[in-house]
This record gives sequence, structure tokens and C-alpha cells, in this order.
Amino acid sequence: MHEASLIASVLRQSLAIASANGASDIVEVHLSIGPLSGVEPTLLATAFERLAPGSGLRAATLCVQERELTAACRACQLEYRVRDFEFTCPTCGSTDADIVAGDAVMIESLTLRSPSDAVPTSSNS
Repeated sequence: MHEASLIASVLRQSLAIASANGASDIVEVHLSIGPLSGVEPTLLATAFERLAPGSGLRAATLCVQERELTAACRACQLEYRVRDFEFTCPTCGSTDADIVAGDAVMIESLTLRSPSDAVPTSSNS
């Protein structure tokens, strides 16, 4: 289950970001995942629930947003949404494309609480 090692890395990175920003707590971890990331959202959430308490993120919530697969046509440079994994440019018909989004797992943002804050503040990573 590579989701567990991925979440372990997300937790390490989140704690480092929180520490660098002087936060006392991480309230939410916002991740985005794409269809080509090779990650199953349900397994990711399960790994987070299992690993977060032991990492110091006892009360943190995981928020996962699934991103669309997007490509850029090499022939005409049009950026388009890939549907059903068909990499065909809707403008020129070329199948020569670069993936622009949807092939990764990313920390989009963290909601942090500073020692003096009673209300969480948001910090983009």
C-alpha cells in the first residue's frame, strides 16, 4: 500500500511547514490528486486516519480534492481536459500532448493554528 508511505511523507512535510510558520497545530491538510497519480482516495484517507495520530496531527482533518486530467497539445498549444483518457486535441486532432495536470498528489494548503490564535488561519504551501 503505497498510500501509507505517501501519507507519511505528507505528514512530515506538513509538520515542517507548520513549524516554519510557527504554528501550534495543523487543523486541515488539503491534498489534490489526479487520475494518473496512481492513488486511491479511499486508501489515502484510511492511511491518514491510521498514521496522523502518531505523527502529532491528532486532530487534523484530511481534505482530498480530485483534479481533472489536463493536457496541452504540442501542435497547437491548446490546453484541454482529457476525457476517458483520450489524448486527442479537440481543435486540431493531434494526439501529441503533454500532461499539464492530473498526474500528481500535491499538498494544496494547510489550515494552521498559531499558539495565540483561537481561530485557525490558512497557509498555502
